[in-house]
Amino acid sequence: MSTMAKALPLLEHLDTRRPEIGLVDIFKFAKFNKATRRWLLMALAAIREAPFPLIELARPVVEALAQRARETMPISEAADEALSSVFVCEFAAA
Repeated sequence: MSTMAKALPLLEHLDTRRPEIGLVDIFKFAKFNKATRRWLLMALAAIREAPFPLIELARPVVEALAQRARETMPISEAADEALSSVFVCEFAAA
């Protein structure tokens, strides 16, 4: 079964009552086994990332902040009521 054929039923979980639903939330409702959920999640996340590469766009700013503040800085995404770190820039002392 193709990726799109497996992913199309997930569209049923998208509606105007939950405009902010994320990929992880959608997969909570999916009836796929764990390996399939993870594989589809990674494929769909890559598609989502293509038009707006969050890490690529934010990385130079976060690296500059880490050096200026002399602190480790994360890049995080909001998902429901929680934050998920997607990149961490370690402060490198000179």
